[in-house]
Amino acid sequence: MSIEKFISEYLIPIVVTIIAALTFRFIINNLMLEGLVKKKKISLSSRNLIGRIIDIALSIIITIIILHIVVPHLYIYVYVSIALIIVITLFYHILREFLAYLQLIMRKIPINEYVSVRIPGYLEPITGKLATIDPISSVIQNPRYGTIQILNSVLARSIIRVDRPKIFLIISLRKTEEINTMYDEIQLVVKKLKTTVFRVDEEVFIEEATKDRVKFRITLKPVMINYRQKDLAEVLDEILNQELIRTRDPIVEIQESPM
Repeated sequence: MSIEKFISEYLIPIVVTIIAALTFRFIINNLMLEGLVKKKKISLSSRNLIGRIIDIALSIIITIIILHIVVPHLYIYVYVSIALIIVITLFYHILREFLAYLQLIMRKIPINEYVSVRIPGYLEPITGKLATIDPISSVIQNPRYGTIQILNSVLARSIIRVDRPKIFLIISLRKTEEINTMYDEIQLVVKKLKTTVFRVDEEVFIEEATKDRVKFRITLKPVMINYRQKDLAEVLDEILNQELIRTRDPIVEIQESPM
């Protein structure tokens, strides 16, 4: 075989294949994945794992192409196909979760947001803050049940709704007049609240009523996920300083719901 034939039939195609693979790797790793990390769409560990998977896939593809160039026989594809079937069978569950992870990334599921996840086949949704989406599973932090880990394949098939947490102020007041009159007065207090940190639900609910006291529930919705306790304290001060509340021996209970 002449040098010219070796260069034209073997060397140039192999070099072009390697350059194309390295260019593709650079675009994916240094541009796309780095951009997702900077935007906090994926974690650094996820970026490294995806990079390793891309490297393995490119290595397999380059090997197949080089074998095809050097030894263009059909039996090579048979061996490669058998090897791929074995690999897919052994790592099926990992591949399934990783593909679901990519699907979640494409759906732009927000991290550190309060979500309601309705899993097919379950009546009650899982609620809480979506802490992380990793290549295999995702973590939801629930104030009652703690950390909940969900496989990505399950999460990808679920209905995910983003919502803000709610803060309930349960205010117990001494009963000094008719409940209907007290309710109207509380409604006026709520409508006069001035805050840029919370959205105030103008509808007040009666939680409990006895001969001596009445409990009302006021609902606050934080505009931002991470509100300060000082902001909540300012709203409480504004409510408790109202004369019709201050003069009725108020007792306030604070409850937080993830939805």
